[in-house]
Amino acid sequence: MRSPNCARSSCQFWNANSRRRLSVTPNERAWSSRCSTNSFGLGPLETLLADRAISDILVNRFDQVYIERDGRLEAHGRHVQDDRHLLQIIERIVSAVGRRIDESSPMVDARLKDGSRVNAIIPPLALERPALSIRRFRTDRLGANDLVTRDSLTAPMLEFLKVAAVAVA
Repeated sequence: MRSPNCARSSCQFWNANSRRRLSVTPNERAWSSRCSTNSFGLGPLETLLADRAISDILVNRFDQVYIERDGRLEAHGRHVQDDRHLLQIIERIVSAVGRRIDESSPMVDARLKDGSRVNAIIPPLALERPALSIRRFRTDRLGANDLVTRDSLTAPMLEFLKVAAVAVA
């Protein structure tokens, strides 16, 4: 019996009993993806982590997810199923780096594979529910003019710093 070509983009499964291909609907494909990310990944946070424009992901409680994009904090419509699901996601993150989180150690700092910093806190240290924050780092460097564009510096401040740097050198 031949095995199916898994690299096919047509997303079809092989039915070994009847030797015919079964088409998968978009809804079934989405359901399968959700099951996979919930079981083996970080659930609904996977899509947020895939978006490089998002710099921070803040989960204050299972139904309160905020993201920071381009320096602006905004509520995000997608959320985790419940507190237990959020705790499973936190445990999955910290166990991957050899750490643990429980009542005796209710706060943990860790890093994701991409270098993002993770901070998680659970009761009894958290007031009511588990909370999670993920801070991602930029892949491109900011220049001096970017600081002016983002209102971190004014143009006169930048000019002063340039003159000061030249005077010291």
